[in-house]
Amino acid sequence: MSMLMTVVTPSPFLRRVLRFDALSCLALGLPLVIAAEELVGLFGAPALFWQAVGWLLLPVAAVLWVLAGRSGWSPLIGWGVVALNSLWALASVGLVLSGAVALTGLGVALVLGQAAAVAVLVELEIIGLRRSSSGATVGPRVA
Repeated sequence: MSMLMTVVTPSPFLRRVLRFDALSCLALGLPLVIAAEELVGLFGAPALFWQAVGWLLLPVAAVLWVLAGRSGWSPLIGWGVVALNSLWALASVGLVLSGAVALTGLGVALVLGQAAAVAVLVELEIIGLRRSSSGATVGPRVA
């Protein structure tokens, strides 16, 4: 049985979008980790909540940055980024609507604002995936 896999060569546009996504994760994640206690008064929610979100964003930033630099990968990886970003945006809106975390008005604005930004990134990543070349097939070498 032959195992073949299609490889996507990311377009320069997709690489830039993934790098911007990585930098935005870093830009939000670092302050949440470093200053969680100070942010409670501004945004509401416990410091542990903000720290957990920040710690989650940091490895995501690293993965996105590495992915942007790779020469090719399975289309499933690209569509996985789109799916996870979509879930993040939806979960952010759900968090606000549920009232599960007590947010201040500024906290609601932060959570909904970043959800909107992530939704824009999702659309840009979809555009980038569609602009990327696909079709190279790799698999085990046959002698």
